[in-house]
Amino acid sequence: MAQEKPRLRWLAYGSSITTGNGATHLQHGYVQQAAMRLRADVWNKGLPGACMCEREVADFLSERVEWEMVTLEIGVNMRSSVPPNEFAERVEYLIGRMTAIQPAKPVVVITGFPNFCTYEIKETVSGINERKYNEILRRIVKDADDPNLLLAEGTDILTEFGGLTADLIHPSDAGHALMGENLGNLLLSRLSSHK
Repeated sequence: MAQEKPRLRWLAYGSSITTGNGATHLQHGYVQQAAMRLRADVWNKGLPGACMCEREVADFLSERVEWEMVTLEIGVNMRSSVPPNEFAERVEYLIGRMTAIQPAKPVVVITGFPNFCTYEIKETVSGINERKYNEILRRIVKDADDPNLLLAEGTDILTEFGGLTADLIHPSDAGHALMGENLGNLLLSRLSSHK
């Protein structure tokens, strides 16, 4: 039936968090939870332990032109090994490719979700880089001055630190459900005002 068809096609790029790790079933992941709320056909391109914004991955993703929306959850796996200036170069290339391929379609950049580095271990390389990465993402989106390039704060998506599993990086089932609800609502709001 027509009402059962997905309303939009969503390409979600990110880390193991985007894949759904930490949930007892990948269908419980925040992307899948948000997709149900949006009635979206989601292509989950989460790369556990990777998501390093390699040019080859950016090129591959940008060639998938069937989407109507993209989310980019980037940075968590890069923060201990990629200096901020290199992070900025990689992210600018990825965002540039995604916005160029379909300039009229929304690309949503998500800053880091709260995790163990956000509050307790701020002066480690990962903690310092996480803060710098988030500022870089905000600056890139702002400087682009592109109405189709949107920023979503990770702290507006994972609003409860208790939503993390014992590793304090991956959300639990409850955390993923909360994130899916918050991201779904945020995207509905942004997409409706975007048109």
